[in-house]
Amino acid sequence: MAWTCTACEFAANEDGQDACVACGSERPEEETQEEEVKAEANGGAEYGGGDTDGDDSAPEVVVIELPAKEKLGVKLMPPKDGVISHGLPIDNVDNPLLDNKVQAGDLIVAIGGQSVDGMGFSDAIDLIRKLPRPLAISFEIDELRRQEVVREKFQRSKDNDLDTQLTTYAVVFDKGPMGLNLEEAVRYGIDGAVVRALKGQAKTSGMITVGDIVYKVNETDVLCMPYLEVMNVLRNATAPKTLQFVPKDKLADVQRVNSRHSESFRIRESTSHVKQKLMNNPRLVKDDGNNDADDNQSIARLILENQAATIKKGRMYKQGRVMRNWKSRYFVLSVSKMEYFKSPSSTTS
Repeated sequence: MAWTCTACEFAANEDGQDACVACGSERPEEETQEEEVKAEANGGAEYGGGDTDGDDSAPEVVVIELPAKEKLGVKLMPPKDGVISHGLPIDNVDNPLLDNKVQAGDLIVAIGGQSVDGMGFSDAIDLIRKLPRPLAISFEIDELRRQEVVREKFQRSKDNDLDTQLTTYAVVFDKGPMGLNLEEAVRYGIDGAVVRALKGQAKTSGMITVGDIVYKVNETDVLCMPYLEVMNVLRNATAPKTLQFVPKDKLADVQRVNSRHSESFRIRESTSHVKQKLMNNPRLVKDDGNNDADDNQSIARLILENQAATIKKGRMYKQGRVMRNWKSRYFVLSVSKMEYFKSPSSTTS
């Protein structure tokens, strides 16, 4: 763009020239200011004030074709109400075909050319499972969303380190019977519930194995809950239900996590719990003296005076030292010790 000299009216001076080519007069100050304003305006349009067609951060859709017999290999997050509003969010990717192409935070927006928006979660899963291969899957890639998911996962890992310690997998159950038969996990030396038998949805998923341990129900951690509480959470969970499991070969990891989780509770509750048990037992000698006596001294005296008194008795499972298998034994907990027998009538511990 050219500027005009006010002294000689020469009109062919170039923008980069500070003096008139014809007469040598300096460029008027107002011309310089106008040029700076135009440059700032152009810069604003170039770096974010104008058209966003060239914005690398805008979402893009990538279509990837699953070959014959290929599974999708991603963990999907179901919508809260069961209906997809915009895309199926991906939580984890475990398929070499998708490496460096798709990651957590991306969305599945179409399956075989059919949009998933407005579709039920179970219907979308059925499409992925049943449509013939090769199958085109459309993914929406958004770098900002990817970064947000990474930050959320990092925060969750700080709040709860179980996810980093345990190997898990997830199965989504639609409405209706799950076909999942669970049992109390106490004989494995842990709290919670383990898989006892499979049928229906649980069996057709092809992922669950008898002996696997229930970890989460719709993001509610049930790993260290008592069995009855786990079943209550399952009953009250809304469909579709997403259950996470720990494979049975990772039992040792669960036992370590369970032990650490329970330790603080045991320390916190032991004094009040033991005292209450002792005071409620009719076989114990009650202290009717000064109510302001020191609690620790009262408990110590109760223990000394009632060493043989039974607090609790019943069957539990114990693990053998040599064979490492679990056997049912009859346990007797007294004030000063705990013994176990083969049966209530047995006298040999």
